[in-house]
Amino acid sequence: MNVDMVSHILIRVNMLFLTLRGVARAKPVTEGVTRRQRWGIPPHLPRLHRAMDIEILYFDDCPNWRLTEALVDRVVNDAGVTAAIRHTLVETEEEAQRLSFRGSPTVLINGVDPWANPDAPVGLSCRIYLTDSGVAGAPSEAQMAKAIADSG
Repeated sequence: MNVDMVSHILIRVNMLFLTLRGVARAKPVTEGVTRRQRWGIPPHLPRLHRAMDIEILYFDDCPNWRLTEALVDRVVNDAGVTAAIRHTLVETEEEAQRLSFRGSPTVLINGVDPWANPDAPVGLSCRIYLTDSGVAGAPSEAQMAKAIADSG
């Protein structure tokens, strides 16, 4: 059994236990309410975490991918998140098209690009990010921390 399967089983057993005790009740999904609140899980119960998947897509001539790599490492460590960080070197235009690579560096968190712009061209190019300080070659630390927290 892998970690995800065990986590899923533990969550289901916990929900069954809480339901039998009358703690968990079906509630409508509302904006800004966490799953724990929606499911009626008391805040004192420990959270079950599954490893986050973070992938950094880049090409060799990109001057910002190492900066982004260090940023991801720092934010993950500061947040205390368990994450599998992978690096994907995009070498050809064909790979860029196949991966919908919209510039280097691209960060995918659990398979999702938090800064995706569907109008951005696909290809081997440098990517720009709009930060509080203006245009940059990587997201800001605050943007990365928010993206990781929102994906957890």
